Amino acid sequence: MGEDMYSWRLVIDRVSEGALKDLYIVEASNPDERVFMKLELARIILDNLEVRIEEDNTLEIELSKEEKENYRDLYNLYMVGKLLKVTPEAGAWKYLFTIGGLQLVLSIPIKLEQLNEMDKVYIGVRVSR
Repeated sequence: MGEDMYSWRLVIDRVSEGALKDLYIVEASNPDERVFMKLELARIILDNLEVRIEEDNTLEIELSKEEKENYRDLYNLYMVGKLLKVTPEAGAWKYLFTIGGLQLVLSIPIKLEQLNEMDKVYIGVRVSR
């Protein structure tokens, strides 16, 4: 893992409908590493992915401050967001990102020293079964 990139492997626990029409919430975790994720995605994005995001599939999420030129070869889903807020929370750090108005929430046991609030962040997701 490079200095400018963070990466986690998670198992998708649940995919549920959000409060708004055609909005879905993907929840994934790796309890052994105390990493939890909640990601809002529009249905049109889910419908157009080459892979299915569904319960028990594994996903790898990577955060980087550097854009990857070959992202189409690396990820099933690649997004640009901003880190809105970092808060300490019960032995963990909670990170709130906005991706075009949708949210990514990460709860992890370590502070991501390379990321500051309002930083532009590139988010890559790879899905496997």
